[in-house]
Amino acid sequence: MLFKTLILTGLGLVSAVALPPPATDAPLSADKRSGSCARDSGSCLSPSDAAAIVNAYKGMINHWDNSYIPWIAEDFTDQSDSINEFIPQALGATTFRSKQAFIQHEQTQPDNLPLVVQSFGPLGCTQIALIWTATFSYTSAAPQPVRGITILGTSKTGSGSIPWQIRRIDVEYNSMAFLKNIGGSYTFPPPPPSKE
Repeated sequence: MLFKTLILTGLGLVSAVALPPPATDAPLSADKRSGSCARDSGSCLSPSDAAAIVNAYKGMINHWDNSYIPWIAEDFTDQSDSINEFIPQALGATTFRSKQAFIQHEQTQPDNLPLVVQSFGPLGCTQIALIWTATFSYTSAAPQPVRGITILGTSKTGSGSIPWQIRRIDVEYNSMAFLKNIGGSYTFPPPPPSKE
C-alpha cells in the first residue's frame, strides 16, 4: 500500500480523544433500525444516559482524575489503529487490554486534548457514535485540525448514580495531522511510475 514514511521523535504513548459537553441539538433519538430492545424498557441508553457517558469520556481524556474510574467497566478494552501507529503496536491489536491498563496510562500520561464534538448519539441500544475535531499543537508550529470518530460501547450497571459504564472505546482519527501537532514529521514517497 502506497502511504507514508513516518519519522517519530520523542513521542510518548498517546491515546483516545477527549470530548466537550454535548451540543444541545445533538441527535439523541433512538436508532429505529435496531429491533433488539425497546428504548423505554430500560435496556437501552436514553438521551440523558448518552450525554452522561459522553461527558464522562470527555473528562477522562481531557483532564483525567480518579473520579472517572467508576465510569469504566471491569471488562473494558480500547482499540485504535490510529493510536497503535504511535506506540508502536501491531495494527488490529487491542490498544488497552484492560481497565487497569487504561487507568495507568491516564494517570501517568494523560491525553489533555481539546476536542469539539460535531455530533453524537445512540447507535442501537448500547453504543454511542461520536464525530469530533481537535485543533492543538505541542510545538510552535501552526496547529493542524484533527478529525476523528469514536464509538463508545457501554454496559448497564443497575447503579443509580452511574447507570451505564464505558465497556469499549473504538477510535480512529487523522494520524498524520496528529503527528504534526505533537512535533513529528512525515514524508510522502515519490509518485508511482506511470503505466504505459
